[in-house]
Amino acid sequence: MPEELALTIEDLDVRFGPVRALSGVSLRVEEGTICAVLGANGAGKTTLLRTVSGLNRPQYGQIRLNGTDLTSVPPESLIRLGVAHVPEGAGIIGELTVVENLRLGALWRGDRSAAATSLERTYELFPVLRERSAQPASNLSGGERQMLAIGRALMAEPRVLLLDEPSLGLAPLVTRQIMQLIRQLRNDRGLTVLIVEQNANSALSIADHGVVLAGGRVVLRDTAEQLLGDEQTRHAYLGF
Repeated sequence: MPEELALTIEDLDVRFGPVRALSGVSLRVEEGTICAVLGANGAGKTTLLRTVSGLNRPQYGQIRLNGTDLTSVPPESLIRLGVAHVPEGAGIIGELTVVENLRLGALWRGDRSAAATSLERTYELFPVLRERSAQPASNLSGGERQMLAIGRALMAEPRVLLLDEPSLGLAPLVTRQIMQLIRQLRNDRGLTVLIVEQNANSALSIADHGVVLAGGRVVLRDTAEQLLGDEQTRHAYLGF
């Protein structure tokens, strides 16, 4: 019996006017694994995540979560199906406190007891957010803001987490901490993660598989170990 797949993307085409941002993109992410989407600026990485999360509509292709067609599902409904998206730049609301930002992630659930449990789990994962819970989110450092954004997504108790450039603008030490936390989520919660990253080395260090985009197309896919170990591939597509 084939292994159940958490997320399946088939022949995805996305256009913005005459510009084809994605062309025939297909990938599969097995349940409980991390897949890194890599490539240069303009390769289509962010467009892919925004399309999976319902923010862009494809002209062609299909997106499925364990057999359920997500292709035309609006973003506000996707979270109920178990898909959470952390956009590039974190997307937190600086005027709100840390705890208010976190509670936004559980608004749709309508179960205060379950939301309180999720909040405690988030504080256990990110102790600094508990310490700063009453402070405005604008007071947080870059790394803390990224933790808050991930924590807010986890408040929805997702099955699939979409992460767009979680290391953007962060110091190397903070980047390693964020990557270790993502791997911990996979290991401890069985979370499926699709991560877009410019920092290919960091992403592949925690991923199970990788997909390389160029010009809106998949040009390479392999295990993370193979991508890291192939010097010619790294130089040609990954920049290290």
